[in-house]
Amino acid sequence: MGFSITEIKKAANTVRIGITDSEAAALVSDMDGLDAWTAKLAEIKTDGVAPMISPLDFPLPRRTDTITDGDMTAAVLSNAPKKDDVDEFYLVPKILEA
Repeated sequence: MGFSITEIKKAANTVRIGITDSEAAALVSDMDGLDAWTAKLAEIKTDGVAPMISPLDFPLPRRTDTITDGDMTAAVLSNAPKKDDVDEFYLVPKILEA
């Protein structure tokens, strides 16, 4: 594909990272190498290969899927500038008119 310094600097600006022209030039070769590596990976024939989640052949430990609020309502509400102590909710100022 080939990356340009302009593209690298635009991407850096998008994520709010300041880089110099020399840093961008170094990243061009890094990105080109990464692009070539992923192209090599795309050439690998994976037909009939089952997806795996681990290279080790043993089942993952399971836990029960129970819903809990963590019993931390008081601790969480202690940080609220305004709260409703009766119903235990944050009070948020109205910012939009109906």
